[in-house]
Amino acid sequence: MFSKITIRLFVIVFISFIIGLGGFMLTYLFQKKRHESYLEQISKRAKEYETLYQKSKSIVAYYELNPQVLPERIIDSLSTYMNSFSTEYNADILYTGIDGKVISSNTKILEVPIQEWMKKLFNPNIRSEDLTDNLIFPVIRNHQSFFFVIRAPFDEIIVPTLSTDFQILSICFLVSIFAFAVPFFLFLLPYIRYINLLSREVSAISEKGFKNRVTVKGRHELSHLAENVNEMASQLESIFVQERNMEESKNLLISNMAHDLNGPLTAITGYLKLFDTNLSENEKKEYLNIIYTKTMRLNLLINDLFELVKLSDPQYHLNRVNTDMTELIREVMMEYLVLFHEKNIDIRLTGFSESSMVAVDINMFVRVLDNLFSNALKYSRDKSVFQISIEKLNNGYLRLSFESSPLNFPKEKLPFLFDRFFKADQSRKSSGSGVGLSIAKSIINRHRGVIFSEYKNENLRFVIELRTHPSQL
Repeated sequence: MFSKITIRLFVIVFISFIIGLGGFMLTYLFQKKRHESYLEQISKRAKEYETLYQKSKSIVAYYELNPQVLPERIIDSLSTYMNSFSTEYNADILYTGIDGKVISSNTKILEVPIQEWMKKLFNPNIRSEDLTDNLIFPVIRNHQSFFFVIRAPFDEIIVPTLSTDFQILSICFLVSIFAFAVPFFLFLLPYIRYINLLSREVSAISEKGFKNRVTVKGRHELSHLAENVNEMASQLESIFVQERNMEESKNLLISNMAHDLNGPLTAITGYLKLFDTNLSENEKKEYLNIIYTKTMRLNLLINDLFELVKLSDPQYHLNRVNTDMTELIREVMMEYLVLFHEKNIDIRLTGFSESSMVAVDINMFVRVLDNLFSNALKYSRDKSVFQISIEKLNNGYLRLSFESSPLNFPKEKLPFLFDRFFKADQSRKSSGSGVGLSIAKSIINRHRGVIFSEYKNENLRFVIELRTHPSQL
């Protein structure tokens, strides 16, 4: 398919070609007419010459054969014949000697270059256009040479010249160029202005940032280019925003991790220094238990940091396999069953389906389940219910719901649950790292699913939705 600009340009070139061709055709017809007129004049002139020459020759011969006849009579006879042939001629008729001096004539001319005319007449190298139009008749009288001359009896014939043809062709060519150049320039002018506008606006994007956009005009290649530039600017702006957010998140991660790691390390260092003093066996056992607890805390923080870094790497790929989600949840539930019973929390699994196959990375997804179960165990009221439900949706998704009854949950903090290092009580005395839900959300996102939270009637519910296509790994 040809573009709109190409089609319009082709139309302009075609119209210009037609105009130029028409000009050349008119020039050709004009030149043909001029040459036909010239040939017609030549043919007419030749016939007139022949008629005049034969009649004039007979009159002059009569004079040459009759010595008693005066030249004035011959001149009158020639004049009379010329007038009878055509009243438009009014030719000059001269009777001269060999020296060119006029002896008798019907004009006031006293002398003519008769010898020069005779040389041209008998010179084989002289060009035909350089010959005179005069009719010259030599006569002999009393052993002397005389000449009767009939001067220029005909109108001048205009001979077409090469220079004239070239001028006409040049004018026609210039008209054709003008006929092409003007529409072509008028056609390109709005595009040139649009290109200059795009150049200025792209420079503005380069100088002022990717929030600026270029103007989109019309529906042609340049407008498509402008749309692509705007799309590219939007993508680059999004990339820069993401990079800035990632940089801020990284700085926040380093700051929070340094703070969280510093607490256990300081405690461990302090308790180890106490071993240099006199301690009883009971105190040593107590301090060792504290050091062990702080070491486990450090291990948890380091593992969470490793998981965050790993999930932030675009090159990291999940090892997804087709998994029965009902069985996987049952296995994790059995591990926590005793702990929930110790806190008098009833754990229930409902709505499970035999066709709950989902392609997931089992180790990663178990990490998500562990986080949801441990949060429910840690923050739920005693003698409450931890409700787990599995539901297959009509849009090809499997929905997993985890609903618990947390104690004193601040409802206004609900939008921040998945932020890194968020803790509901905003204190750092809790054994959690504050990044568990953030890791869970990253894992679900890597599975191309969604996870969100809801709070209603003092119940907190986490919902996970995953596509159920076991064959698509």
